[in-house]
Amino acid sequence: MITDQLRKHAPGRFSTLLVLLSIGVAVCLSACALPSRETAAPSAEEQQRYTQRQAYSAYTRARLQIVDGEIDMAVAELQRAISFDDQSAYLYAVLASIYLDRGQTDMALEQLHKALTVEPHHLTSELMLADCYHAQGKTDQAIETFQQVLERHPDLEDVYLHISRLYVSQQHYDQADRILHQWIERQPQSINGLMELAHLYRLRGQEKQAITSYERVIELAPQDRRVYLQLGRVLERQGQFDEALTLYDEAARQTEEWSYFDHLGSTLLIQLGRYPEALLRLESILQRDPSDVEALGKQGFIYIEQQRWVEAEATFRQALPYHPVSSQLFYWLAFALEHQQRWTEAVQYYQMVEQPQVLKLEALLRMSVVYMATEEFDLAAEMLEQVLTLNDSDVRVFLRLAALYQKQQHYEDALSVLNRGLRVHPQEEDLFYSQGVIYELQGKREQTEQMMREALTLNPHHVGALNHLAYIYAEAEENLEEALEMAQLAAQLSPRAAVLDTLGWVYYHMRLFEQARDPLEQAVAKSPDDVLVLEHLGDLYRQLSLIDDARQTYDRILQLQPDNPAVAEKLQELLP
Repeated sequence: MITDQLRKHAPGRFSTLLVLLSIGVAVCLSACALPSRETAAPSAEEQQRYTQRQAYSAYTRARLQIVDGEIDMAVAELQRAISFDDQSAYLYAVLASIYLDRGQTDMALEQLHKALTVEPHHLTSELMLADCYHAQGKTDQAIETFQQVLERHPDLEDVYLHISRLYVSQQHYDQADRILHQWIERQPQSINGLMELAHLYRLRGQEKQAITSYERVIELAPQDRRVYLQLGRVLERQGQFDEALTLYDEAARQTEEWSYFDHLGSTLLIQLGRYPEALLRLESILQRDPSDVEALGKQGFIYIEQQRWVEAEATFRQALPYHPVSSQLFYWLAFALEHQQRWTEAVQYYQMVEQPQVLKLEALLRMSVVYMATEEFDLAAEMLEQVLTLNDSDVRVFLRLAALYQKQQHYEDALSVLNRGLRVHPQEEDLFYSQGVIYELQGKREQTEQMMREALTLNPHHVGALNHLAYIYAEAEENLEEALEMAQLAAQLSPRAAVLDTLGWVYYHMRLFEQARDPLEQAVAKSPDDVLVLEHLGDLYRQLSLIDDARQTYDRILQLQPDNPAVAEKLQELLP
């Protein structure tokens, strides 16, 4: 019979096949000779040795087939081995582990029950049985099985840890706490037990108790990097950032993993916007290893954030020889060049960005910005079309492309893009709003109003649509009561200059001149060089007989826009 030598399990999943196959199998082969060729029938002992050799041979072939990835053939060989030796709990367990790894839990259970029939307390099979119950969502049965194992093997640490995790999965935190304390009472210096207990405290929001457990682990195992990492996260979450940084420094000294913990510290400092301190840590890393691409990348990112474009460029160029096909380095180098207005070089590096796709899309978007800056509008449109070909999920790309065509006064092309966007995003109010803006530019009042109302149907608080409709009605002196409601709501939601101007202009056309004054003066204060807003205020001052104020306002317009005959005429009318 093939006897089970597996009396220890691996951490994590108990059914790990490689653990089973890595353990030697003791086979009783005290008599290795083949059965006698004499005519006499073989003895029972000889027959037993023969079947054991056949079982072992099939098992050995199965092991080789598993290593080669030929799992179906391995299953067939294990079944053959069992046919020769049906009293081996080990063989049933190996076959069950294959089924379990393949997600065939019912078949795994069948083999495990056979193993436990042959050997009722076969440890490996019991552990896998609990694992199998867990895989089937039978958590209570899994816990019960593990508990039965503990009754016979009270010193198996991983069993306590697994029971705790199963309780946690059920949110039975008290039971998880109880089983962990049961283990720690047996083994007060259990690193894994204390780490698991600290994790449980974190789940329960008991941060102070978690810190105490982590500090105890540091006393017992000061070179265990896991505890510093976990404790550091707790401190960061509590806002104890300086304490976390001090901990990372201590961890570096204890573990001598200087770069690893300097990276943790620099990442935290970058998140906090403490760039000078982050740069010092990164310089320390680069002094030890000038080829640390991660440190160079972080350094370059800080320079980008600080708008130190030349230094950012130099840093990314320094990193490239160590990682010459890095799309991220290409992207950020191009970004630094773009902000130095070195357009050709920027495009060159943006074009080298390939993967991941999200970065490729960003590179195409940045190229569209570059081409717009150089007034190469056709190329800008081509970049945006490429983005939509790769991924049309971002409605902003449709809006940007439509705005590009709108800027060129290619209104039909812009409308076509927006219609394409609506086929993909039929509930996107900004697409309707943008169509309304273009129809207004075309002088199509009816379509403009229809699109704005479509946008408001989807989002009654769409400030752009509210403001646009209110202004249209004010100019036409139609639906002024509704226009006032829209303008008031828009100003409440977003009191920017254009919105306040519309509110004042509605009041103006309702001949409520005193009410119009405050929003129009606020609009000018927010946008003092907006000619249209200034003209509205000047017109209001005329109605209020504030002639000097009106003259000054019209004069300001002519300073900004000397070739404005309409305003020049208004000013002339006010001269004494």
